[in-house]
Amino acid sequence: MRAPSFPAFRRPAVARGAALFAVAALQAVSSFSAPAAAGGGFQDRQFDTDGDGYIRNWLSLPPIGLGPAVASHSEAAEKPFFNREFFKGQKAAMPFEGWKVVVGGKTLEWKIVAPGGPIWDMGQVENAIVFGVAYVVATQNMRDVFLLIGSDDSSCWTLNGAEVIRIHGGRGVKPDENRSGPLTLKQGLNVLTVAVINGSGSCGACARFVDRSGKPVRGLKILTVPRRAPEIVDGGVCDVTADKATIQAELRTVGAAQAWVFVYYGRRDGGTNKNAWAMSGRLKDPKDAGVYRVRILHGSTNAMLRYRVCATNAFGVAWAESSGSFMPGLVEVRASRRESTEARPASFVISRPLTATNAPLAVNLQISGGVNGLDFDLIDNPVTIPAGAAEINQPLIPSSGWRGDMRPKFITLEILPGGYIVGESKSAAILARPR
Repeated sequence: MRAPSFPAFRRPAVARGAALFAVAALQAVSSFSAPAAAGGGFQDRQFDTDGDGYIRNWLSLPPIGLGPAVASHSEAAEKPFFNREFFKGQKAAMPFEGWKVVVGGKTLEWKIVAPGGPIWDMGQVENAIVFGVAYVVATQNMRDVFLLIGSDDSSCWTLNGAEVIRIHGGRGVKPDENRSGPLTLKQGLNVLTVAVINGSGSCGACARFVDRSGKPVRGLKILTVPRRAPEIVDGGVCDVTADKATIQAELRTVGAAQAWVFVYYGRRDGGTNKNAWAMSGRLKDPKDAGVYRVRILHGSTNAMLRYRVCATNAFGVAWAESSGSFMPGLVEVRASRRESTEARPASFVISRPLTATNAPLAVNLQISGGVNGLDFDLIDNPVTIPAGAAEINQPLIPSSGWRGDMRPKFITLEILPGGYIVGESKSAAILARPR
């Protein structure tokens, strides 16, 4: 797997020496020379179906023993095994050659198999289940197609996570013995899975897609590596200081290839155009799915900064759904007056620097001394200082639903950590008098 090519690292004068740090491995990123992928790479294998539309290229996991009960081929005996998750993440797995999973304390490895004919001969299998996967690529959305299968013995088939055929019975492989209902192959990658339970002797399966007239669907490609871009989610910002911030990102999936995690940031939002961001950096090594905390040195004080996380592997680039923001400046709170009544309510005034108003800022709060929305009108939490504003007034209006006795209460609002620096004036209290 070759590392992707990226433009040279760029930084404005205000952020000389910018760097990105991973929790487990620190690396200054003065350039974007791409590292070699650890452990080698993946060959991008693509195949045609045969002349009759049969799939001849699969990924397979070795047989998993189930016990003699399945020799009856009954639904009662086999259903629990078809429904079981044998290894972690099985239902949503995107296996590839060499991927190892642990089943019952034993490590099994996915292998590529290429039957010489339409029938995949799984060999002699005794009271066991065999899993197979084929990645089917369609050039366009194809509706009203049908899956035709044969299996020895029982089998369960899914397409893109939805079960489409389940058969119980002791039998040999007969092509096209069973037919699904009408299906849709979506444009791009489709995941076809099969689980075959065999009692004894030979075991196997075959499959193809046909149209309403029974003719093979043409133009399908079969992959043994799931061409799939990673998925990444912004996890927010914390631990902001005058020159640093921690950004969290979650790699939801990476497919068959580890992904490089990037952070792009600056005073202007560059969207999904990496060249439009002022600064950028990446983790030292490509990563598997997981949550990562990165520390950036931003070099900006009292200014709103925008950022967006991005991930890339051999099969594509993915950006977080939207850009985030943080402010290496102080957020503080004060009370407009000491007391608040219904007729003359006081406010908590939450402020940020005048130089940091180019984007909204969400501020996390802790409210104590009364019940928010019951003892007083609801105070949003978090509260957002809108773009263009240096402060927001949050009224404290005592409620007619005052609990207990009618004595006044001190209501305290405290600024909690977030994408900003909590100032010394981090809390304020107002005496609320009931209506």
